[in-house]
Amino acid sequence: MLNIFFSCSGLASIDFSNSATNIGNYAFYGCSGLSSIDFPNSMTDIGKYAFSRCTGLTSITISNKLTSLEESVFAGCTGLTHVDFQNSSLMSIGKSAFSGCNSLTSIEIPNSVTSIDSYAFKSCERLRKITMKCQTPPTIQSESFPDRTLQTLYVPKGCKSVYEEADYWWQFKEIVEENAPQSTINGDMNGDGILTITDVMLLINIIVGK
Repeated sequence: MLNIFFSCSGLASIDFSNSATNIGNYAFYGCSGLSSIDFPNSMTDIGKYAFSRCTGLTSITISNKLTSLEESVFAGCTGLTHVDFQNSSLMSIGKSAFSGCNSLTSIEIPNSVTSIDSYAFKSCERLRKITMKCQTPPTIQSESFPDRTLQTLYVPKGCKSVYEEADYWWQFKEIVEENAPQSTINGDMNGDGILTITDVMLLINIIVGK
């Protein structure tokens, strides 16, 4: 049903039955009292704007049968800090799906995702770490990650060059392969946990081929 709990600010929790399969458009729009959602594995469809502007929402666990996130489904969830895709079968993240979720600092995209639509992470002002589990870069739009020049992209081992050559993905501030030696990431060349002139000299020697 559509709009069934629209703007019910006093609604604090939802107990979905294990047989629930879908949630309609705008169903829980503006339910600011919700703090977390754990979708049952039976859930296959969540409509547009279904949880938009649920400002008290801090945590989401996505059903492993859900294949797409519709337009603006979690847009404006300003308190959201954690999204757990588990062993998700998610294939697409829709337009503005997480737009305005400005408490998100990191997101891990499951390896099943093939497309991320425009503005999916617009105005996520604190989002600085994006971890991709996909070996093949998903299709994205120029505004899927509007702040990517400020964000670090983590990709599977051996996939850095693939992302560096893919449209829009190459524009991230930094692309880092998972499990890469930490010393090459943070400048600690000798691995002692401290940045010193010794690290600088080691790096210069590497550059000049000594």
